[in-house]
Amino acid sequence: MISVPASRSIPQHLHLANTPLPAPDLALAACAHDLVELGAWLLASNGASLMSVILCPGERDRAMPAALWSNHSAPDLGRSRLVAAPGYRFGSVVTAIEKAADGLWEALSPRWPASMPPRRLGVVTDGTGLGFCPDDPSPLAPGWLSRQARDRASLTCLLPFAPEGAWAALMASAG
Repeated sequence: MISVPASRSIPQHLHLANTPLPAPDLALAACAHDLVELGAWLLASNGASLMSVILCPGERDRAMPAALWSNHSAPDLGRSRLVAAPGYRFGSVVTAIEKAADGLWEALSPRWPASMPPRRLGVVTDGTGLGFCPDDPSPLAPGWLSRQARDRASLTCLLPFAPEGAWAALMASAG
């Protein structure tokens, strides 16, 4: 079992896209910021350490739109399916996460050649940073975290991970 720092408390309010960012990447950074802030809220309310989301709406699992990771090196599929259930008390946050993921997909997908966009591009957040791996695009693929720990340069960070956060702790213990 990997020891991960406790997540922060659930925020009382969400303040989306209020970070000053350079104009050329404003849409990309605003979508990334929204996804991180919503993810931080979902992580804190579920005691999870990481969240991953498949960005392409057509490839996202409707029964598990956001995958929560606990203190292990793989997604907690049971808990992830619970947050997508119709009666989940924070369903509106999960819906907002999907909308933010759709927006991020729209901002990221034009950066690939039209004939080669990744189909299952996913991002991972610890509630502070946000990253993806163009060469290994699905965080839900078996062994994804181990591959990220082995080749740390492969992760593209849209927002920096906290040096003392869950991502840093998982990378230190996996590597």
